[in-house]
Amino acid sequence: MAIISETTSLVWQHLLVILTVLVVFHFVRNYFNPGVSDLPSPFWAKISNVWRFIDVARGRAQETHLRLHEKYGPYVRLGSNLVSVCNLDVLKSVYGVNQGYTKTSFYEVQQQLANGKPTQTLFTTLDEDLHAKIKRPISSAYSMSSLTEFEVFVDKTIRIMMEKLDGFAEDDRSGQIPWLDYLFIKNPVRRMLGGGSTGAVARFARECLVERLMHPNRGKSDGSAHRDFLTRFLEAKERHPNVVTDAQVFSYTLSNVNTGSDTTAISLRAVLHLTLKHPRVLEKLCKELQDAQKAGKLSIPAMWKETQELPYLDAVIKEALRLHPAVGLLLERIVPKGDLQLANGPMLPAGTVVGVNPWVIHHYPLFREDTNLIYSGTL
Repeated sequence: MAIISETTSLVWQHLLVILTVLVVFHFVRNYFNPGVSDLPSPFWAKISNVWRFIDVARGRAQETHLRLHEKYGPYVRLGSNLVSVCNLDVLKSVYGVNQGYTKTSFYEVQQQLANGKPTQTLFTTLDEDLHAKIKRPISSAYSMSSLTEFEVFVDKTIRIMMEKLDGFAEDDRSGQIPWLDYLFIKNPVRRMLGGGSTGAVARFARECLVERLMHPNRGKSDGSAHRDFLTRFLEAKERHPNVVTDAQVFSYTLSNVNTGSDTTAISLRAVLHLTLKHPRVLEKLCKELQDAQKAGKLSIPAMWKETQELPYLDAVIKEALRLHPAVGLLLERIVPKGDLQLANGPMLPAGTVVGVNPWVIHHYPLFREDTNLIYSGTL
């Protein structure tokens, strides 16, 4: 007992020294992490992921990543075991089908809570076998032929939005006040105090599912043969009852809301912002649209087939998506067995986290002659 007492006393007396040694050892081990230690990187990124956390929390990580690649080249170390790659060949390998690169825990934190438990979706699940299993029954719903059938639903939403905007304009009413919205609705402290075991997105998806189960015919537009996503999910449940359960239908709905709403909204804002910011582009685009409408080739709202005959509109949209991608972070993957040989770079060992940031690869000079073809006046 005396020995234990003395040992405990010594530990407490030297606790600060022991903790300091452990922290230093952790930082040194991270700094010299095999396979990534030779890659260029900010010093703090080499020893800890705290640097990356702070950078992302500031909300401009995409700009940081681009600056680092412009400074260091196509391969940059962003964390103790994370490498950002700007190489088209690596992109094809990392995100290609059946290449063996699995998702990281980066995706798990995006899982919505339902009844206090995380819900795995097509986007957030780390299980590749599960992903393939649950994707197969509803893959046809995302084919181009199926997507064009959803146009009637999109048109209906567009008309409602335009009516609302016209109402605000005619009545001279102010719209949403962002800081009040954040204070009362999106305040993280309020969300924590408010409690609840189900996230807002999950509640919305669940309410849609319950409503559809009670009124199955609402999945069709005006009684026509057009079926929305939820109707197709429920049809998949009938065809594959062993795979597509009610919980899985809920998961499919979550996938659409989570991965489809933000990215679509960001892309639309980017197109509008960049077009309005450059009067020359706006004028040229309006002329193309007006000429097509006068010729009877463009309806309101415009149909997808009609827009395929508008080359300048197509170029403006694609250029806006290149300049302002919806995703500004790495879509992380884990290097599988066999390692990853970087062109004119080191060999990344299995277990290394690697990824490509769309902002970087869309702006990096290696893949473009002009940074801004349309908005600089080239097109």
